[in-house]
Amino acid sequence: MAVFCDLPEEVVTEILLRLPLESLIRFKCVKRSWYALISDPAFVAKHLRLHHCNNYNKVSSSPSLFVRYLRVNSLLRREIVQEFSILNLVNDDDNGENGRVNSVVENFELPVIPGGKSLRLVSQCDGIILLAHLEANIALLWNPAIREFKVLQNSCFPDGFVILGVGFGYDCRANDYKAVRIVSSVNPNDGNHSRAEVYTLGTDSWREIKLHIKVGFIPGDRREVYCKGAYYWWIQNHIRTNMILSFDMCDEEFHEITVPVNVEMAEGMPSTLAVWNDSLALFISPLQRGVSKLIDMWVMDDCFGGVKRFSWTKHLVIETPSGISIPVAFWSSDELLMAKTYWKSDQTGFHTEMLVSYNLHTQKVRNLPICGVLPGSAIAFSFVKSLISVKGGTNPLQRL
Repeated sequence: MAVFCDLPEEVVTEILLRLPLESLIRFKCVKRSWYALISDPAFVAKHLRLHHCNNYNKVSSSPSLFVRYLRVNSLLRREIVQEFSILNLVNDDDNGENGRVNSVVENFELPVIPGGKSLRLVSQCDGIILLAHLEANIALLWNPAIREFKVLQNSCFPDGFVILGVGFGYDCRANDYKAVRIVSSVNPNDGNHSRAEVYTLGTDSWREIKLHIKVGFIPGDRREVYCKGAYYWWIQNHIRTNMILSFDMCDEEFHEITVPVNVEMAEGMPSTLAVWNDSLALFISPLQRGVSKLIDMWVMDDCFGGVKRFSWTKHLVIETPSGISIPVAFWSSDELLMAKTYWKSDQTGFHTEMLVSYNLHTQKVRNLPICGVLPGSAIAFSFVKSLISVKGGTNPLQRL
């Protein structure tokens, strides 16, 4: 009787490609040829494409989100801690009729690095997550699935600048991953207040690039996102006008995008950028007594007849149930992760939230097993585990 190792190499490859990442990590230890195959960049890229497609289309895979939120650790007398989890939505037969979603939560802990407690989740692409500490000028690439991380060093602007915003994405032309950083001079006599640099993973180096826009403020936290080869920030320019700034990972060019009509006048209204069906989506949430009642969802079309242009279409208006606040992220075309606020203070003296799943078509709200979240602290991105190396190292993990 034939054994697995007697199968033709191309058959073994096809079988391994269909296995989950956790199995492949274990199978690296089986034999040297398997280690070489599973580590090969071509195999890694093909495995990612296959499982990303399955994840997006919900074929033999569960939609996943990488979620970061803040929680009060009552055991340590109100010390605020960050939690990082992968939230997997499991399709079930009762479709959540019991008011809950069948889901699996997988918790992760940050690598141990200086300033790690203050690292902010920024974005992810192909299973690689960018975290940053803007005040300490620290940027970190982290693949939690293979527990590998890399601190991005040797910035072009080490002193005399403050970091306004960072982003991360994939350059399909160069087949490489890039981080971009926007900084501002602390010297009031510097005529060019906003400058930018880009980091390329393949060369492990930063270089300055042109930025013709004066950036005043980038709020971050649900107001920035990576989508289809470009990174987007909701910003205020130097004259305090709301707009969206985009960065093309291939061309390494910045573009100014006006927000939908009348939205720029919505001072103080919560806004969220998200990815919906491979398009940039914008949520505007007018508040009534601290809670959003109606949420406008706008979708951007970024190309007309092959010419790079930007236009917005109002896709729908969501009338949220009581207690539902700002949208967090999509994890499928019709399921939206949102936060539900409990206005009753707990023993720590803080109002708290729980995460829920809201269906745009059925308008059903289903509870998720994450609660006790500090209001407004949840950030999430669609996520697929990958074998892509950030060309860094690993270390023992501890809770920060």
